[in-house]
Amino acid sequence: MANSIEDTLTTIDAWFKETMETSADADRPNLLSKLALLELCGWIEGRFDEMVKHVNSLTINDENLTKSVIKKTNGFEYENHLRKMLITYLGEFSLRELEAHFEADQTSTIEHFKSTLGTLWTKRCSLAHADLVTNIATQTSIDAPSWTINQHKSISKMINRYKAAIDEKLAIQ
Repeated sequence: MANSIEDTLTTIDAWFKETMETSADADRPNLLSKLALLELCGWIEGRFDEMVKHVNSLTINDENLTKSVIKKTNGFEYENHLRKMLITYLGEFSLRELEAHFEADQTSTIEHFKSTLGTLWTKRCSLAHADLVTNIATQTSIDAPSWTINQHKSISKMINRYKAAIDEKLAIQ
């Protein structure tokens, strides 16, 4: 059993490589690729939920509001999901200050964060809202699990930096 998203993605990638070497089944690699992306996307949503709970604990500390905010949010685009959840606790002014703080160390930018999340969201939607037959018929690009692992490494750093910016910004106030 996997203990982390890294373990899960590594396992899926190993299955993918094994399938590519030993199986004539053309669908299995695509299904494993879809699974890897969906696992990563679920992990991102979970991290965003954790961030919202953390911000709640540092600000208004209203568990019922947090349950409501998270329940109403299904996705992980920056503007449409994470930002809308955080604005509930921080307001527009403080959220803009947080975004400026996030960019201050020059290792991450909001635009890069948005772009990476947007790419993953678009891919996730095209794969999650169609079966494999439809994906193949529409020539939807399905990236190998190794691509998803690289995306995880990239987005994980950005999420960790964003979380650090939250802690730094809210500790300052």
